Amino acid sequence: MTHCYRHLSAEDRAAIMLMRANHSIRAIARQLGRSPSTISRELVRHTVSKRAIKLAITHKSMMHLDWQLGIQQRDLLSG
Repeated sequence: MTHCYRHLSAEDRAAIMLMRANHSIRAIARQLGRSPSTISRELVRHTVSKRAIKLAITHKSMMHLDWQLGIQQRDLLSG
């Protein structure tokens, strides 16, 4: 038994992103002629979670705070 794998096209990816709000994974898969697991993996791979966004913002804020503290410390040592 052989399988013929083919990558998702840009059009497929765009259709998935447009349809995901109003359609189930199985409905999207049927529409595109793909396996539901393919659609699921694509959504997981290209979805940014709210937690990831919060972590990125927190990390950036901490880096900025470290930078500010470094400047204040430098000013205290030089002055």
